[in-house]
Amino acid sequence: MSKRTLSILIAGYALALAALWGALIHFYTSHTAMFESASDRHPGVLVMLMIMGILAVFMLFLVIGIGCFVHADARRRGMNPLLWTLIAVFVPYFIGLIVYLLTRKPLQAACLACGVVVAEESVFCPQCGHALRRQCPSCKAMLDSANRFCPKCGTKVDSEQ
Repeated sequence: MSKRTLSILIAGYALALAALWGALIHFYTSHTAMFESASDRHPGVLVMLMIMGILAVFMLFLVIGIGCFVHADARRRGMNPLLWTLIAVFVPYFIGLIVYLLTRKPLQAACLACGVVVAEESVFCPQCGHALRRQCPSCKAMLDSANRFCPKCGTKVDSEQ
């Protein structure tokens, strides 16, 4: 989830809480017809309504956040983002999110030679055969084609290897 999306969610959460707080206080103070006397207005009722409202708004924004995360992640992995977002949001008890996290495809990357989208762990492009990764001559670890040094052992790697 990007910082912009997260900041929008936090701002929306704060605005929803402020609106809920104002509505509850207005309801509590202005609807005296529901109460027989002023002593019937117990502050515990207002506190309980506030807690329930805060939890409801939090759960709503949690579901929205999960939907945003799953949609963006599924798109990055070449999966159907709408289908997985609906599954993650509407299957109860976070089971949809857990199923998505267990069954999602590996991340995808573009081939530097032809631009075809391939699995990130691929060693060669299935379209043009271009080497996407190389092996370190010292420790035999897999390297990205842009690496100049091995991230495991620090050995300098030739760029044309």
